[in-house]
Formats: sequence, C-alpha cells, structure tokens
Amino acid sequence: MLGCATTQNAVPHTEPAKLLFPVPETAPGNGVARWLPVEAEVVSWLKLRKYPWVVDGSGLAMADGLTSKWTRADDGALSVRVWFSRGFTATSIDLFFDARARDTVTKPSGTWPVVVGVADHSDAGEQDVWQAASGAVLVSENPWTWAESGAPSELLISFTLTDCSRTPPSHVQGIVNLKKP
Repeated sequence: MLGCATTQNAVPHTEPAKLLFPVPETAPGNGVARWLPVEAEVVSWLKLRKYPWVVDGSGLAMADGLTSKWTRADDGALSVRVWFSRGFTATSIDLFFDARARDTVTKPSGTWPVVVGVADHSDAGEQDVWQAASGAVLVSENPWTWAESGAPSELLISFTLTDCSRTPPSHVQGIVNLKKP
C-alpha cells in the first residue's frame, strides 16, 4: 500500500492536482467526483493475480459485490466505472483513459497519465468526493488495443489510490476485470 509520504504524485493539501491533459465536460462521471491525475502502466504479470476484489477502510468487497463497466467514446477514449457497496454506503471509482495518451504507452518511460475520480456515497444522500487522490493504475495490456480487438479477452485493471488530504488518509485498492459485451 502507498503511504502519504511515498505516493508518486502527492500534492499540497491546499492546491488541487493539475491535470496533465484536459478532461472533456462530457466524460462519464465528470461532476460525480473530482478528476485527478495518476500514473498508469502496462504490466504482464497482472493476469497472474486473483481478481476481482477491492478493499478500502471499510473492508473487502469480492466478485459479487463489485460492478465494473466501461464505455468507449468516438475519439477512442475509455471510461471505466467501478462501484461497490456495503449496505448503506458505496464507493465509486471512475478512470478516464484519454485517447491522446495511447501513443505514450510505447515510450521508454512505460507510464502515462490517467485521471481518476473517487467518491463515497451514503443512503443519507451525502457524497464525499476525494480532493487529492494520488497513486497508480496498472493494466494487463494496452487498453486501447484491447478495446479495438475482436478477441473475447478480459482487461484487468489494478489501482492503488490514497487521499492524503484527509485525516486519517483514505485508501482504496483493488483489481477488477472488464469484459467485452
């Protein structure tokens, strides 16, 4: 797990994180949670991990307690929503893979920016939006190549996110699988 002192792109508590590229107003999830940049990377070993699962401060959610859906925009962007609930509360994690970043997957650094939004929801109608998420996203293969392929494979997405602007910091981590219709 990432601690607040060691997160890759921690930001000061008083300043919002700067987006590495603009997020369209029409992006799914926009307005639900604040969009913040994190690093993403393709790792082949992810398929060796057990999935799907998500853990946060309230505990572990496994396969039947998770919903993960994806959509693809006309410009090639991919939006992913992960949703899990426990009785009276739920958490949504939105990931936006901008199509303009697809060519950076093959660059030597091996990482590219993905923007995320995390929000905690309750039956009371309150929504608690993360203000300073940092962390990392891993994918089992190039997400745009996966979306364009006709093969019935799964795309695995692993995420480790922390909001250090809270006391104590909030944390969510997991691996989810996206299936083609």
